[in-house]
Amino acid sequence: MPVEPEKSLNPANPKPALLVMLEVNEEKGTKIVYSEGKTARDAEEIILAMADSVRTYQALELLTEKLRTELKYSTASINPVVDLQTPGAAFYEVEFTLIGIDKTKKEKQQPKIEPTIVSTKQPDSPQINFSNTVYFVLDLLTGTITSKSGDLTTLFSGLGIEPDMRIIPLLKRIHPADLRFFKSKFREAFAGTQVDFNYRIYTDDQQLKYIRHFVQPVFTAGKPVAVQNLIIDVTYDKELALRLRRSEEKLRILFETADDLIFVLDQRGNFSSVNALGALSLEYLPEEMTGKHFISFIEDDQRSIIAVSFKELLKISKLVTFEVAFITKFGKKLTFEINARPVYTQKNRFDGIVGIGRNVTSRIHDQEMMSDLNNKLIEANRIISIERDRVKQRISVLEELNHLKSEFVANISHELRTPLASIIGFSETIDSDSDMPESVRNDFNKIILTEAKRLAELINDVLDISKLEGGKVILNRSDFDPIDVLNEAVGNVKKYAEEKSIAIIEEYPDNNVIINADKDRILQVFENILSNAVKFTGPGGRITIFARLRKNELEVIISDTGIGIPKKDLPHIFQKFYRVSRSDNSIPGSGLGLSLVKQIIDLHKGFITLKSEENNGTTVIMKLQLIPKRYTNSG
Repeated sequence: MPVEPEKSLNPANPKPALLVMLEVNEEKGTKIVYSEGKTARDAEEIILAMADSVRTYQALELLTEKLRTELKYSTASINPVVDLQTPGAAFYEVEFTLIGIDKTKKEKQQPKIEPTIVSTKQPDSPQINFSNTVYFVLDLLTGTITSKSGDLTTLFSGLGIEPDMRIIPLLKRIHPADLRFFKSKFREAFAGTQVDFNYRIYTDDQQLKYIRHFVQPVFTAGKPVAVQNLIIDVTYDKELALRLRRSEEKLRILFETADDLIFVLDQRGNFSSVNALGALSLEYLPEEMTGKHFISFIEDDQRSIIAVSFKELLKISKLVTFEVAFITKFGKKLTFEINARPVYTQKNRFDGIVGIGRNVTSRIHDQEMMSDLNNKLIEANRIISIERDRVKQRISVLEELNHLKSEFVANISHELRTPLASIIGFSETIDSDSDMPESVRNDFNKIILTEAKRLAELINDVLDISKLEGGKVILNRSDFDPIDVLNEAVGNVKKYAEEKSIAIIEEYPDNNVIINADKDRILQVFENILSNAVKFTGPGGRITIFARLRKNELEVIISDTGIGIPKKDLPHIFQKFYRVSRSDNSIPGSGLGLSLVKQIIDLHKGFITLKSEENNGTTVIMKLQLIPKRYTNSG
């Protein structure tokens, strides 16, 4: 639940006459944590009546204004208690102050007390000079206060200090909830008993003070005729106690709401206290853990290690951090990082251990995965280095990887954006123009279909390369005639060649040729090379296909009379997304075809190379291993 900043309904901010701490829960409404003040009981009744509907800060503001109005306070302020915030709940201290004194209430008439003894001997009056302390004598015959001394502002401010001042004005200052108790104690004093008790009074400015009152009766002829009164202002002590109670309440809330495992062990190492959420993280209830030894929840293999950690903790008497593997109630293993330190009594005797444990199971799992990935990365870098050395690349492995990564992101973004832009543009045009001629609509649909197929082909190529490079492709090897596969590939591109009037010349060996390879992948290789040959060969050109046997290898040569490749681009031609820079970029392509071909040939332990001159065509040479001792050399 969001915590709103401190907000005052009025600018004045004197010491509060009413203080209320509330927990505002988004699901359960509002709960009173504590309340303090003259009208605390009335405030609690109003709060309880609206508690279920106050679930947000705005609703809290309305409740605060209602309290201020009905209880006739001058100002009110809402202060968030940030360190107690929990998900879904927030804590606020609401303060109310009253400027001036309400004198509209009629004073209740007190019955006149007739004295039973005409004369009395007053006791000697000590002089009190301590701050926040007042001494006076109450004459039981006349009801007047005499022999006042000490810090008179504590009790007599605003009442005057006339010699015949009576006790009734003082009684009006007593908190209504304490008045009956005050009277009962004074009746005990009137009966001749020495008493001391605590109660609350209000000052002139309606500030609440806590009083410690000692009453000593004075006897004449065996009857009490006066009482000596010693009053000590213990407000400061009470406020300290109140702050301590609030701190304890905050600590209790923190203890109850913390996700970490918070615990206290006794002198024998048994759990004497454990927070609920911490126990639940181990799948126990707090009472199921209380009284049991810490070691009993630890994995067997680690018990000796934990015993050593505890001995070290007792030896240095400081905070000790260690990791421990807990076994949950249902057998799961969870690793916690424990911060613990010993607790000693005032006589320096060991009294137990306090500790906080954080569940680091996920972190350790991530570290183990990271270590495993690092090992795999080291192995991958080693293999990449070998491959780079084999093709005599002079770029370091890390520079190559960074370059390829950046190039991959840039090229894939461009290649995906181009067909998508065409598809979206033509689709929007068709959708927005209901009067479009059917012929134009058909042309647009064809463009959309062509671009969609291009996009699908690009995605398939990227997935294939990713699988091949990641070693996730398992070759589906079988014995077959590669010449049949080559003929199938020629048939797949022949239509496009005929559209450009490109002649395809084929020359194959008479012998039966059998290889053990992945038929679909070899077909993919032949189709990619032939498609490039058709794509980059102009109308009226020629494509020549040779297949011949060389010892234990089948050599396939595909040559075209196309536009060729500049010499400077040849070393990079098998790299992913590499495209030859040309002044005319009208020929579409993703730059993945030859990279995919190279990956497949390498996976078959074959060989591929490419020779080309700009404007003089391109020749691709491939070699695939035959099945040993089955075929003779015809070349």
